Amino acid sequence: KSDPNINAKLNAMTDIHLQGTGVGEMKKGGSLETVFICMAVCLILSMVTGVNFVNMSVAAASKRSKEIGIKKALGVKRVQLVAQFMLESLLLVALSIFISLGICEQLLPWFNNFVVRDISFTSLWPVVAIISSVVLVLGMILGSYPAVVIAKQSTTFLLSGAFESGRQATKV
Repeated sequence: KSDPNINAKLNAMTDIHLQGTGVGEMKKGGSLETVFICMAVCLILSMVTGVNFVNMSVAAASKRSKEIGIKKALGVKRVQLVAQFMLESLLLVALSIFISLGICEQLLPWFNNFVVRDISFTSLWPVVAIISSVVLVLGMILGSYPAVVIAKQSTTFLLSGAFESGRQATKV
């Protein structure tokens, strides 16, 4: 005998992947909780990377304290020093984006074989543009702290070399 009560249910296309029931579907849906956990891990790693970038920028700038002291003694304004450090930070971040995009493009065929998909780099350009913009803005923001810290130091303090070592170096 066949059952005369047949129930049909429609799912929205946006709900199929993460909220699929698995009944009558080819595979069970993903987990929204897993997506949020991955996003949280990504955010934490990004914050750690940002703090590391700032720390390394201050350390690298402290090694150039005498150069900065001489520039200040010759009359370079604080705004010009901040602009120089911001430009250096921006160039460093832009170069790293350029190199990482090149590496991603070279590894994409291997990744396509690994996930058994055909992802092309041209279809990812909107995502790449958004990520690159965010990284450049973050590079400017994170590069501003070391620039301001170095530029506000007095000329005598920078020329004395106290910024590189000693108790004053740990206060930065």
